[in-house]
Amino acid sequence: MSKFADYSGAYKPNVDKVTFRVYQDDGAAYNDVVANNLDFTDIIPTDRLTDDLYKQELPDRNASRPTGVIGTIDFSPIDENLKDVNLRKSISMAIDRDLINKQIFNGTRPSLDGWVSPVVDGFKAGACGDACKFNPTEAKKMYDAAGGYKGGTLTLTVNGDGGHKPWADAACNSIKNTLGLNCITKVTPDFATIRNQIVKRELKGVFRDAWAMDYPSIENFLAPIYQTGAGANDAQYSNPKFDAKLKEAAAATSADEANKLYQEAEAMLAVDFPTAAMWSYATTVGWSDRVTDVKITPFAWIDLTSVKLK
Repeated sequence: MSKFADYSGAYKPNVDKVTFRVYQDDGAAYNDVVANNLDFTDIIPTDRLTDDLYKQELPDRNASRPTGVIGTIDFSPIDENLKDVNLRKSISMAIDRDLINKQIFNGTRPSLDGWVSPVVDGFKAGACGDACKFNPTEAKKMYDAAGGYKGGTLTLTVNGDGGHKPWADAACNSIKNTLGLNCITKVTPDFATIRNQIVKRELKGVFRDAWAMDYPSIENFLAPIYQTGAGANDAQYSNPKFDAKLKEAAAATSADEANKLYQEAEAMLAVDFPTAAMWSYATTVGWSDRVTDVKITPFAWIDLTSVKLK
């Protein structure tokens, strides 16, 4: 992208040109930043998060901030063996999110107890209730009462170009150890492949999903993802009462009233449980020694109007 020299707005960029590079491996991108062959990356490999190694390798060239990004695992809408809501909840309760955040993400993926990012107005703590808390005893009891997963081995599908395999393996191990259900990580070559499989409804089991806000509102974490027929409704969730509540909230005359109604809609997700909330993101980034004034926006990306070349 090139700067428009005659732009008359207030926020003028300081660099003339930005080149985006696509990497199939997050480690390769990170190593290029360390070597000053790449100026910025928004993915720090999980093995560099451990013991804050990235801070040692990128001294004065790293930053982290909470952003409007959340992660979930979605239950396949075509997997008949996942129709029981209590079975879905038992799988969620079998995942030790806090341990994964500590051991894999070094504290940069706080456990999420709802479907809305904590950075937006309208966030309500505890919206998910017990189903998003690690409880091995209750999880096993609920799993057995639901009759267990009859689809054989449970697959957790993630894309291979985002550094997701370590946490997915850990989640599967947690499920296996808690429920006695064999769970394996299935890795697609890239993000495009998993998105294509999700859109075509080809995946069974559970799969990784995430959402980065388009605008800072509780509504943006609900309507585009869970409204009937919504473009990002990967779980194919449909509840007329949920849709009606969204419509009511959108017609509210004050932010407080709207937030309350959106929270009531979110509470329905805790009952129907089409997806399992996993964590919110503290976006961690690194940059080369060629640039200064690197700032991260609440949308988890570099502010291209602020960054400068030395």
